[in-house]
Amino acid sequence: MTTSSLSRQTSPSLRAPAWLVLGALLGAVLGGSAAVLGPLSWLALLGVAAIAVALLAPSAAIPLVIVASAVNRYEVVWGPARVRYDIIAVLLIAGVLAACVAVRTLRLRDLYTPLALPLLAYVGINVVSTVLFAVERTRGISLDAELCAIFLAYVSLIFLLRTRADLERALRWLWWITVIEAAIGVLAVALFAAHVTDIGVQVDKSNFPMAYGTQWEGNIFGSFLLGNFFLLLADFTRSRRSRLQLTGLVVVVLGIAVSMTRTVWLALVLGLVIYLALSVAIRRAKSSIWLLLSLLPMIAMLGLLVGTVTPFGSRLLQVVDLQTSSASGRIVMYQVAIQEWRVHPLLGAGTGSFNFGAAPGLPHPWLANIFLLALHDTGIVGFGILLWLLWRLYRPLLRTVRTGGDMAALAAGTIAGFTALLLAFQATTGFWFMYTWIVAAIGFAATQFNRQTSE
Repeated sequence: MTTSSLSRQTSPSLRAPAWLVLGALLGAVLGGSAAVLGPLSWLALLGVAAIAVALLAPSAAIPLVIVASAVNRYEVVWGPARVRYDIIAVLLIAGVLAACVAVRTLRLRDLYTPLALPLLAYVGINVVSTVLFAVERTRGISLDAELCAIFLAYVSLIFLLRTRADLERALRWLWWITVIEAAIGVLAVALFAAHVTDIGVQVDKSNFPMAYGTQWEGNIFGSFLLGNFFLLLADFTRSRRSRLQLTGLVVVVLGIAVSMTRTVWLALVLGLVIYLALSVAIRRAKSSIWLLLSLLPMIAMLGLLVGTVTPFGSRLLQVVDLQTSSASGRIVMYQVAIQEWRVHPLLGAGTGSFNFGAAPGLPHPWLANIFLLALHDTGIVGFGILLWLLWRLYRPLLRTVRTGGDMAALAAGTIAGFTALLLAFQATTGFWFMYTWIVAAIGFAATQFNRQTSE
């Protein structure tokens, strides 16, 4: 998307022709009338109604995207098919985009960003590798469809964040959803410790309770909070600083703590160092940041002090211990993945083709390292495309930090957040979940609005 195209889109919502809106509403009525035909027909009602609302006011879809990103554990099941709610949300918004392009209220080129081409290329190389080399092609194609949903999610988010008002609205919703998600995780661990319920908590092989909240599992819960945290920290330091927001940031840090995810803990520290360095560069290092950072060692010390009665202290001491069962198990899997990659070094073995340790009745094994996953599944070509994608992401963000401006803090937060996510994704990967691309899209929108201001 060019600066000129963004500047022309100044209204807070796009208007669709009346006949299109009326048709969508009529479709919603028909969908509701057909509710007796099957157990999933309510999706037709909600889906068409959501499209109608989004056509009338596309900005209303912003909370839909953010909420859907927080409930990726849940999905619609229909026979053998399983579709996550966040993918359903993406498809609904993609339907709105298609309708707007079809009736020429939106130009297709206005959805282009520097990140779109490498992201689409990454989807393409996964499909090619799956078709050529995958043993489980059905599974590979279904995962490729999820990758395609990532592309649609990013493009849809660019559509939703086309004005400053939309960006500010997205940040407000991100505050609420992230803090609530963190609070759910903290509450879940407290209820587990009180022997009330184990809902929202998983217990690993070492008997560590790991909060997962409404997320897929503890690692994903931690990384969801991690990426969002740096956007919220950037928003906190650039404008609306309040005690309530400071409290929200502390709750998010506590949520990261109860995720019991060591890579996320390390990534949090790395991200804070990066963010502080960038803040100094743009002369936005505020005393409020240091107030927040002063709370972090206190929280860590508290964890160590109560380590005799909770798993926090011992877990903290295992941060760099590669002899634990989870760490040593991953190392074995990484070694097997390298051996398998050598069979098809150029294009890889196909999406989701890692099958080491597969057993009937158990979840399919997953290669939980984003860079090694790209190398194994798509070979040197796919790995190169992934690096290209990251370069196209970081380049405008770094330029915005250098030039300064009212959006530079958000660019710094995106750099810190996405870099922290990449570190966290060395032990698991949420690359295919929507929350990663919310961080990227908000960062890109910030760079574009910063360019408008400077010009």
